[in-house]
Amino acid sequence: PQGLAWIDRHLALALGGGTFSADEGSGHRLAAALVAKHQLTISLLATPASLQERGSLLALSDGARARNFALRQEGARVVLVLRTSDSAREGLAIPVATLASPAPRHLLLTFSPGRLSAFVDGVPTPETVPPLAVPGDFYHWRPTSLTFGAETRNPERWHGTLAEIRIWNRPLAAQEIALMRRGLAAGFSLSRAVLDGLDSTMVAHVVADPGKSVF
Repeated sequence: PQGLAWIDRHLALALGGGTFSADEGSGHRLAAALVAKHQLTISLLATPASLQERGSLLALSDGARARNFALRQEGARVVLVLRTSDSAREGLAIPVATLASPAPRHLLLTFSPGRLSAFVDGVPTPETVPPLAVPGDFYHWRPTSLTFGAETRNPERWHGTLAEIRIWNRPLAAQEIALMRRGLAAGFSLSRAVLDGLDSTMVAHVVADPGKSVF
């Protein structure tokens, strides 16, 4: 962690103006895995400090001119800034959800070339119904930093907590999204909700020991 950031008693990333960064190898491996399939799903539990926040929750980026993606809060809006082969280097800013309050929310975004969908607490967002037609793929993506609470070379800092962060290099099916939401509502961790259900391929990537965290 850098600055005012810590892992709280629930193993969430608590961000009070600081940031977390994954080790360099993790960011590079993630970029390579996503480029291999040109598909992306992001899932996390986010609790913003307020609806006035502006900043990146999660980014795979070395700055605006070397960005793969950044998931941002801009006031009440959640915005995915996504670089594709059809966008400028800075990426395309796509509003994907609107927050009604700063309460904890499960955010899930899933992209494959030509199609972007978003869900809040398992419900498709009005912004992505029907799914947005986002052209292009990840051809121009490069190995970059994976950061939480900020984007590299951007002074903005996001305040709040992030938990149950997962990234897949494939879209999730509706059945998987529903299963995940039911598991979280029952009090399971996202790992258990998914692994005990459909996605056994995630087993090898779950870190149960906080001492082995990539942060």
